[in-house]
Amino acid sequence: QRGDIGNDGATLPKSINIEDMTFMNGEAYAGVEVEKATDVRFVNCKFQGTYAQSTDTSDNDNANSKGVTVISTSAITTTNVIFDSCYFTKFARLADLSYDCENVKFINCNFSVGFYGVLIGETTDGTTNGLINGPIDVKILNSNFSSIMTNGIKAENNGSISNVVSFN
Repeated sequence: QRGDIGNDGATLPKSINIEDMTFMNGEAYAGVEVEKATDVRFVNCKFQGTYAQSTDTSDNDNANSKGVTVISTSAITTTNVIFDSCYFTKFARLADLSYDCENVKFINCNFSVGFYGVLIGETTDGTTNGLINGPIDVKILNSNFSSIMTNGIKAENNGSISNVVSFN
């Protein structure tokens, strides 16, 4: 259950490597959540939902439709998460980074069919546990965006979000 990871002295997830896997969601809601983890690597993975774009732009965003979300608490920050050669498709928010995570990288990834490609800091508010500062050190490198309704990359001016870099 969300929030229970690491409770009562349990070991936190670390050094996780996932390769050549498809995460398919038959619902219009969340895909994969990386929570309170360190050194997580996804290579050649596909994150596929059921999101369909409408011609009415006010109808297209769904805050529950997320391909991947990186989650932390104020006490335990998720760090060093790499998505390498991954494909994100058919979620309103293909990647949603609002929590206080550090060093998240998207390298050689494809983002296709969504309202947002990578949404950074949308619910960071400065007071809620895990949403105080927002993401730090987000890199989006050599990645492609297609059929995105609004923004391929959108970084909100909330919390202390810093070092967001997109290259090539």
